[in-house]
Amino acid sequence: MEILDYAWEPSMRTGDDLCDAQHKELIRRLNLLLHAMYKGQPAAEVESMLDFLSKYVVQHFSREEALMDRVQCPLAAANRKAHAIFMKKLATFRDRLANRQSTTALIAIEMLRDISTWLVDHIRNIDARMLPYVQQQGATP
Repeated sequence: MEILDYAWEPSMRTGDDLCDAQHKELIRRLNLLLHAMYKGQPAAEVESMLDFLSKYVVQHFSREEALMDRVQCPLAAANRKAHAIFMKKLATFRDRLANRQSTTALIAIEMLRDISTWLVDHIRNIDARMLPYVQQQGATP
C-alpha cells in the first residue's frame, strides 16, 4: 500500500495568512504522522507526533473559530460542530494507540480514511468558504 500525501492547494485559501499557514502546517504534520505510522515507527514516537498534532489543532481551531465570528461567517456554528467531532475522533485514535488496541499500521489506515480526508475536505468545504467574509472585513488584525 502506498501512503497518500496531502497538499495544501489555493482552493483551500481562507484569506487569512495565519490561518492558511496553520492549515499548511497541519497538513504537513499529518503527512509526517501518517508516514511514521505507515513505516512502523516506534509507538512512542508516533504518540509524540499525535500529541503535538492534537495540541496544535486545539490552538488552530480556537483562533479559526474566533476569526469566523469576527468576520461574521455564516458557517461559524457548523465549523464549531465539525471541530468538536474531529477532536473526538482524534482522541479516539490517541487512546487506541496508547492502549495498543490495534496495530499502528491499522490505525494509520483508519486515520488516513477518517481524519486525513476529513481535514482536507473540511478546509476546502468550510474554512475556505470564509474567504469572501475575510476579504470583506479586511486584513487580519
